[in-house]
Amino acid sequence: MGKLKTNQSKQELIPKNKIMTTITTTIKNLNVLAQKVLMKQIEIIKNSPENSSVNIANKSLLNFDDSTSVWAAGGSLEAAGLAYYGVSCTLDLTNFTNVKAVDFSAHGWGAVAAAIECEVVGAFVVDPSTVAGKCKWVIVAGALEEGAVSLTLMTESGSLIGTFTGLAEGVGAFTWGKDNGELKVIA
Repeated sequence: MGKLKTNQSKQELIPKNKIMTTITTTIKNLNVLAQKVLMKQIEIIKNSPENSSVNIANKSLLNFDDSTSVWAAGGSLEAAGLAYYGVSCTLDLTNFTNVKAVDFSAHGWGAVAAAIECEVVGAFVVDPSTVAGKCKWVIVAGALEEGAVSLTLMTESGSLIGTFTGLAEGVGAFTWGKDNGELKVIA
């Protein structure tokens, strides 16, 4: 059996094994992309000047390597706005922990024209059970038709909490960030 492909004028069946291959390939690509984004952020932290706010806020990550514990998570990122914006992402943990998910949300007034809805994967670099409260956040997107989107969460002092990456269609290139995020731990 296959699944109907409805975005064509002539409907045709897609074999089930083709769908699973595409899904598996996309998940592998997202995991690779998420790992690259996280390692790039760690590299920026490690290369920051010793007395910089980035270095000071992220002292605990200066020795980050392949053996450092991270907490894998994934979820759906939704962000939209023109004059008033809303951003939300519930990140379900894949590790066996006492935390099921972390819910991120932010909203407010700001001059941004954006609409994103995509699945993201990534990792918390701190224990997710400790992240409840206010946070800073940044979304970076770059695409004409399909491209990468990343969500970075930080403490109010700028220490990295986690980074999550996905692929989105129809997005323009932009960087959007605020210091009005809220994180809730779902046990």
